[in-house]
Amino acid sequence: MTNGTVIAVGGGNRGDGTGGQHYVRKSHLSSLGTWTTLDAYQPFSFSEGFGSAWANDVTIGRFGRIFTSGTENEAGSDFYAAISRQGNSDVSSFIRSDYVIDPATITSQHEFVYAGGIDTLANFNILAGHVQDRGGSKSWMVRKMSCNL
Repeated sequence: MTNGTVIAVGGGNRGDGTGGQHYVRKSHLSSLGTWTTLDAYQPFSFSEGFGSAWANDVTIGRFGRIFTSGTENEAGSDFYAAISRQGNSDVSSFIRSDYVIDPATITSQHEFVYAGGIDTLANFNILAGHVQDRGGSKSWMVRKMSCNL
């Protein structure tokens, strides 16, 4: 929350059953019953159709930018990747600013990366934590991005 503005993120299935969408919504403390959708992202491949994406956590960065951490499943892929998206609170234009399936080489369809928390540091960097599952063996992965993007 910043300046009385509440930012919420999450995920939900599309009504037509083509997978999940990554949502970023905004409201004000004075009118919490009224929400504006800032981002409704779902990956799409012209050859494979729709994939799925879910938002997990949100933080406010430099110049009021909104950064989200989530999980994405590309269309036609068996792998779940960690994604971060960024945008401004007053426009509905968001971009994918970070994407990782696995920092090492993918060798098995049992490798997934799940979204964790995200936070802004005092020096305008973003830290995003993820859980990586490699065939049943889980480990933490932390990535760092700059808010100056």
